[in-house]
Amino acid sequence: SELSIPAYVFTHERFAPGRMPKDLSILQDGNALKIRYTGPLSSIYPAPKAFHFSGNETTIHTAIPAGDSSIILTFSEVLKPNTMYTLHCGEINDAYDSPTLADSISFMTDSTLRIQKAFLLSQIFPSSYSLMLTYSEPVNMEQATDKNSYILEPVGEIISIDSMSDRSVNLIINPEKPLRSIGREYYIGAKQITSRLGESLHPKGSSFTFLISTYWNDIFCYPQPWKTKETALLTFAGLPNSASITIRRVTGEIIATLTEMNGSGGLLWDGILDDGSTIQTGVYLYSIDIGYKLEIKKFSVIRE
Repeated sequence: SELSIPAYVFTHERFAPGRMPKDLSILQDGNALKIRYTGPLSSIYPAPKAFHFSGNETTIHTAIPAGDSSIILTFSEVLKPNTMYTLHCGEINDAYDSPTLADSISFMTDSTLRIQKAFLLSQIFPSSYSLMLTYSEPVNMEQATDKNSYILEPVGEIISIDSMSDRSVNLIINPEKPLRSIGREYYIGAKQITSRLGESLHPKGSSFTFLISTYWNDIFCYPQPWKTKETALLTFAGLPNSASITIRRVTGEIIATLTEMNGSGGLLWDGILDDGSTIQTGVYLYSIDIGYKLEIKKFSVIRE
């Protein structure tokens, strides 16, 4: 019927880390390991605890997405030469927000692996007012403290940069324009920065994507007013994980219920109501409920 709404279901096979020698690369003289998976991964950082070695010799410090299908693991201590290791890889999210297959990989730290030493961004600690970046090697500090050496998207303004150590810098964000949860990832990229020895940043290790934690005063929706002819989707941003959004008419009648599902702090809505009809021009209310607090705000729609 005219009121029917088609439903599309997409499926894909779960995949695991690659097992070929080309899928493993020792980096930084044994301080890190790059693992290539057999399918695309999420750009959100996986938890380091998803990976561990047999025994207690070495622990995983960080797990960093590198490109579309690889993860770089940094360690508490350097891997030993001519030693057999077994790395257990737990489930992490792929690019479709599905879990990968858990698997174990055994390898020898010898010539069967490609030994690489890469200069890259190895850690980031984001907050609303600063971004602390750590490089894998001592960095050319004149370049690393130059605001023009960084690209921050989609919003945000770097006003100054402090040197924290020979490998770390702290990017100070304009306090009048703090970073906030916007329902999508931020991107920070470094350009034309070299190590003290003159080595350029590895192309796949020169940037990060990250999310900003949500606070209650961050909740908002955009664009406002929502002109459906110009923008197909309305974005609700600054949402806590698994937050429930209820859309109401100003009379209090509930017309749609939405849920934040993927932890990005945002939700895109096409304006389709629970009864299958499309939202019309007017002023509406939306409320956020995460179980212990309810907040109600307004938004307006202009449909042409």
